Amino acid sequence: SRILPIVALYMLTLYLSSFSAIRQMLAVSWVLVALTRYLDDNRVGHVYFWIVAASFFHLSVLIVLPFVLIRRIHIPAWFLLLLIPAFYFVATHGFIDFLFSSDAFLGTKYGGYVDSQYDRQTEMGSGLGVLLRMLIPLAYMVYSSQLNRRNDVVLYLVVAYVVSYMLSIQIHIFNRLVDTFSFAPILAFGVLNKELKKRLALVVLLVLMLINFEKTIVANTSDRHGGLGISPYVSIFDANL
Repeated sequence: SRILPIVALYMLTLYLSSFSAIRQMLAVSWVLVALTRYLDDNRVGHVYFWIVAASFFHLSVLIVLPFVLIRRIHIPAWFLLLLIPAFYFVATHGFIDFLFSSDAFLGTKYGGYVDSQYDRQTEMGSGLGVLLRMLIPLAYMVYSSQLNRRNDVVLYLVVAYVVSYMLSIQIHIFNRLVDTFSFAPILAFGVLNKELKKRLALVVLLVLMLINFEKTIVANTSDRHGGLGISPYVSIFDANL
């Protein structure tokens, strides 16, 4: 086909130098599919293969590998729940400053973001959006003791998502880490939807996530919260947007 050389040239030039968010979401999608298959058939070799393959689109997904490696180590959910506030305390009392001043971090490509527009405090607003985003991870941690031990990897990824979100609340640059673990709540909801019989609770969670979806659209149309205030989306809650 005549289109193939054009696609190949696009991949070799423009694609790699731009659309970073698109490449990352594509890589994250591959990881989500691979882990979903693992939960169904327990074939972990496919997970390693697809994570490595996804890393050719965006290297950030390689951070998922350690969580797959420790999947057989059972850590009680109650301990992880206690660990989260402990980590938050450490993160807000000098850890971020220590990280940003370390040569190990400054030597990475993300070190270039230090002292840039991304090295700033995140605007919290009312905090409602953060609370809504935490509902599925917290629900999963509460019910995890009722689930198959094979799902422990999901628990660890959910905790990583919560921790990365806590960091992003402090400094804007950590939003990229949140993006990397953004598949974790989706994976967790899939497990809950399959294993739990409390359908009403799952419906309520979906409704609350719809509210957060619409809240995000509304926030991103204002100059204060998003870019130039230009958005292609229209909220169903406000016909004037």
